[in-house]
Amino acid sequence: MSEPNADPEHILDDLLTGRRRILELTRSLTSAEPHSFLPLLADEDRSSPYDLDGLDDDEREQVRRGALLVLADDFVDEAEWGGDNITVGFRRTDTFSDDFEELVKLISAHYGEAVENTDELRCSDSGKAAYWRAGESTLVLQVFENYPGGNIELHLWLAAIADQA
Repeated sequence: MSEPNADPEHILDDLLTGRRRILELTRSLTSAEPHSFLPLLADEDRSSPYDLDGLDDDEREQVRRGALLVLADDFVDEAEWGGDNITVGFRRTDTFSDDFEELVKLISAHYGEAVENTDELRCSDSGKAAYWRAGESTLVLQVFENYPGGNIELHLWLAAIADQA
């Protein structure tokens, strides 16, 4: 059996064009066979979010069961945005935040207002997440922002977390 969404798909532009596409995607995530996963970060040496070998105890606590899709990611090196170009990093961070807000509106149009929850798919220095009930799953949309070593690491993830039996 192959892993669902093992390779990141970068389909954000397509999703932001309308509600129908986001509904197709959320339905495919909620109907996928659940697998254990942990979203990948730039400095990790894993082949996919579903490859859990070598995780430490803190990372193992963040493992979820369901299906994950990477909507977008970016890594801004400190040399690229430091000094005279400091606004470069902020503009790219703002773009991810704006895309997150637009997707929240699109998903909420079908699933209702996002529910309160502070449990991120992956703990971040900064960022935010939104949650919706979708049948026997919880949809999670997270914009992840980390600042490792003066760099900026950005991810936008959409996941369906299966209810625990």
